[in-house]
Amino acid sequence: MVVDSLLADDKSTPIALKYLSDIKVDIAVQVELILLTHWDLDHCRGAAEIVRQANSAKVACSSALQCEEFCQLIAEARSQRYWQSEHELGEFASVLDAINSRSSGKKSVGPDIWACHDQDLFRRESPTVTVRALSPSSAAQTCARAELAQLLPDAEHARRSFRRIHSNETSVALLLQFSHRYFLLGADLEKGADDAYGWRAVVASKVRPQVPAELFKVPHHGGESAHLDSVWDKLLIRQPYAVLTTFSAGKYPLPSKSDIRRLKSKSKRVYCTSRPNWILPPPRKKLLEDIIRHTLLNRRVVSRVGHIRIRGSIADPDAPLRIDRFGSACSL
Repeated sequence: MVVDSLLADDKSTPIALKYLSDIKVDIAVQVELILLTHWDLDHCRGAAEIVRQANSAKVACSSALQCEEFCQLIAEARSQRYWQSEHELGEFASVLDAINSRSSGKKSVGPDIWACHDQDLFRRESPTVTVRALSPSSAAQTCARAELAQLLPDAEHARRSFRRIHSNETSVALLLQFSHRYFLLGADLEKGADDAYGWRAVVASKVRPQVPAELFKVPHHGGESAHLDSVWDKLLIRQPYAVLTTFSAGKYPLPSKSDIRRLKSKSKRVYCTSRPNWILPPPRKKLLEDIIRHTLLNRRVVSRVGHIRIRGSIADPDAPLRIDRFGSACSL
């Protein structure tokens, strides 16, 4: 299974494809599910190439996009020469093209699964493997449809560009079951205004599995807007493994200092795909600093994307997970 997509440092290869190739996975055969949790570029860039190569996998997307307004938005954007290839719409349109290329008929097709709250996306027995969607809620889907409609141009004015949509409330959070082990993947789902939205809706659900997860992919880069104490109290074991990705493209990088303090108050086992920008490396001697500064003057530093690999025994659910860090990944 592949959840979301991001490009490697070469800006052309999806990281998931590179990793799966490195460990000798037959991508065309062995990848059975591709899920796009939402359509922010830092979660979907390169997804179309994954769909093309994993051509036997089912494709799942947030059910918030299963509406006429979104289809009209894609069609409107396609028809304009001002089409932004680096926009979320451009990537999602390419995903749809990749899905359509699998079909032998002339009729356009969409994702195999429109994921929403309390829905099993994948199930296998012996050993039991289940992928269950916990969001988006029904209320979030309704609101998304209204927001998408606002982006459509009116009859008199064609839109030359499209603003980006804040789609975090429509993210697909997942509960993964591997025999007797459970992992919670938070996507970018935010806490929600009330029990009808976001994590508040997940916690309030009467039908979600009442099992605590031992690993938590922390939502929205550890930001405060996605934090809810009741998630840690009711959906996770005490001192879970917590992993997150950094976000440095905006004005306010995530996680912030206060975000990390909050996360470390919940767990002593917090891992990040790269060191946050505001955390300075260990100090070096002045002579070494002068040599480095002189050598690297006017040169561009190429960063290596970090990643975290988590492995555990299905046969022994009490055995600790093994955490391997690669590239710039670190423990906080």
